[in-house]
Amino acid sequence: MRTALQGLVGSKRQFIAVFEQYGSYIGKDVVGRTILLSSLSDSTGRKLAGHVWINYTAAFDAAGDFEKGDVITFEALVRGYVKGYRGAEIDKRLQSPPSLDYFLAFPRNVQKVGKWEQNILIKHQSSKYKERRRGPTAPLKKHNGVNFYLPGPGIKRRIVLGVG
Repeated sequence: MRTALQGLVGSKRQFIAVFEQYGSYIGKDVVGRTILLSSLSDSTGRKLAGHVWINYTAAFDAAGDFEKGDVITFEALVRGYVKGYRGAEIDKRLQSPPSLDYFLAFPRNVQKVGKWEQNILIKHQSSKYKERRRGPTAPLKKHNGVNFYLPGPGIKRRIVLGVG
């Protein structure tokens, strides 16, 4: 359960996450695409969930194709839902009891930020993050409230996420 998202229910927030893979689902007369994101954090760098599945919308399509390890930022609405078996069969209800969980809906403003490799974010050339060195681990300019840090003076275009 993603309890860190509980306090954000009903609010639209900026998130940063790492793309893992594409997926799909089959519902009643509906087939849809999904995306698995890992290391979901908010704009302050606070980790909210280890992973989250999110619907593949036009906003993701506009951002282009993703590869495993791509770091993306996006805005989404946090919502709650009841998961688990809610039918009449007691055995199934005991195996998977109903519980409250949280998900992200209506993702917008999706942007690729860089590539995640062994806890280091490698910026894309098109990234809007501007570097300012003030020491070996000086913070860069905040972008949408997310702090980024340079790991050392000899490394160019590599920044470490400021996730707590």
